[in-house]
Amino acid sequence: MRFGICAPPEHTTEIAAAGFAYVEWPLRSIAALCDREYAELRKVSDSLAVRAEAFNVMLPGTIKVTGPDADLQGMQQYLEGAFGRAAELGGSVVVFGSGSSRTVPEGWAHSQATEQFTEACAIAGAVAARHQLTIVIEPLNPAETNLVTTVREAVGVAERVAHPSVRVLSDLYHVDTGGEPFEDTTFAGALLAHVHVATPEDRSIPLPGRGGDSLEGYFRALLAAGYDGRVSVEGTWSPDQLAEGAAHLRETWAWVSDNGGV
Repeated sequence: MRFGICAPPEHTTEIAAAGFAYVEWPLRSIAALCDREYAELRKVSDSLAVRAEAFNVMLPGTIKVTGPDADLQGMQQYLEGAFGRAAELGGSVVVFGSGSSRTVPEGWAHSQATEQFTEACAIAGAVAARHQLTIVIEPLNPAETNLVTTVREAVGVAERVAHPSVRVLSDLYHVDTGGEPFEDTTFAGALLAHVHVATPEDRSIPLPGRGGDSLEGYFRALLAAGYDGRVSVEGTWSPDQLAEGAAHLRETWAWVSDNGGV
């Protein structure tokens, strides 16, 4: 298992020094850079000790993928440039969360929104493939969106899309907040391609004595799913917590693995 953390580019040096293996940058912010700013970032990126292997915040809220204002053509045009940058910076995975972009507007049929979102994932997957990337559908808890709020629903969308570059993410915070059983993460199996973690109580970096039972139970679910990929902290943190957080994640995973998930 490889552990990283979601953060803007300017924090990457301290994240690497703390022992994380990679960083997860916000794609929306990278895509918004002018050409000069992006060229500077790419030059800096080449000198960093860790790479931006993953990107979250795939879409700006102005690009809608459900409802009467859905603009899938505009999304595709945006993604061609954004995914090109993600690939150049060393990315492998892009997280399709973007709750405001996919939330079903009042009065719009949920079934129609699901079809729109499925088409959006198919389009994004095709663009991702051209850039040798994988997109992962992120289930968000019901307070953040009303479409695809469980891992099982994300699996259903990925299965309907049936594209090798479209897979699924599981996020400990959203799973716990939404009351979804950890077994649903195990159910994702081979479709599970990325993971986020944070303490369920306050969405912060997991540390000893905070959210331990949830983290151990969640790691057991990942082990049962056969998952051994990237796990990113997506939550609040302070610089003095980084090294302890990185060590805690590694030690908790080692303990769960050594004990066979028991």
